[in-house]
Amino acid sequence: MNMKDNKQEILMISARIYEDISLSDTTPAEKLPCKSITIMRPAHDSGFPSGFRLDAEKHRGNIKLVKGEQELLSLFLANLQRVDPDVLMGHRLEDLDYSILLSRLKERKTPGWHKIGRLRRSQWPSTMGKGGSSFFVERQLVAGRLLVVFHVHDGTDSDAHQGQRWCIQIVRVA
Repeated sequence: MNMKDNKQEILMISARIYEDISLSDTTPAEKLPCKSITIMRPAHDSGFPSGFRLDAEKHRGNIKLVKGEQELLSLFLANLQRVDPDVLMGHRLEDLDYSILLSRLKERKTPGWHKIGRLRRSQWPSTMGKGGSSFFVERQLVAGRLLVVFHVHDGTDSDAHQGQRWCIQIVRVA
């Protein structure tokens, strides 16, 4: 949260990429080959904490450190275009992260913002960010990809934290 402007900003985007997965494959996700990427920026102009950059370089995964939100968003879109996934999946993606991502792409006027979906667009929809109609507009922007949202849900906190029960919602898009 940017307290000065009272706006949510993106500090990090992380993705795990599974390629050539069969829908009938029952292999657990943790045993499938995958790549990961994490793109991070510092929270303030002061930069990353001392020694953080060295620790990030030692990490097994692919961690990219960038200076600002615009660079983070552009690098994410470039990776999204390169991988061109059929499915975008995430925890609470539909009601939180996806909306914030779209609003930041729009506010920052990020080139290539339309790559979030597979349709080439030159302008943001006129109803974007205007009340209840935004829900449907946001789904149209990801057209050509399947948006899968999962929530950890159970009656008790302990079960939710252990992930014993998953509730999967599939948001279908045209």
